[in-house]
Amino acid sequence: ASGSIAVFPNPACGPLDIVRPGSATSASSWELHDMMGRIVANGAMAAGQQRVRIDLGGFANGSYILRCSVDGSWSNQTVLLRH
Repeated sequence: ASGSIAVFPNPACGPLDIVRPGSATSASSWELHDMMGRIVANGAMAAGQQRVRIDLGGFANGSYILRCSVDGSWSNQTVLLRH
């Protein structure tokens, strides 16, 4: 299966939605990294789950890297947080 993750809104001010492509059939995981490379949040999506919401309300303004796996392949997206 192929496809990319949709992340919105970006820039974010609080909640951030991650939406997997409809072709994603296996469980996957996500990691949110600060610009120093530290994992500041992470989680998983069950097989068949297409969307997850991350609450970024407690994080500092700035840029973050969201790493998501879809069917064993990792992709990175930059997320900008502005409260």
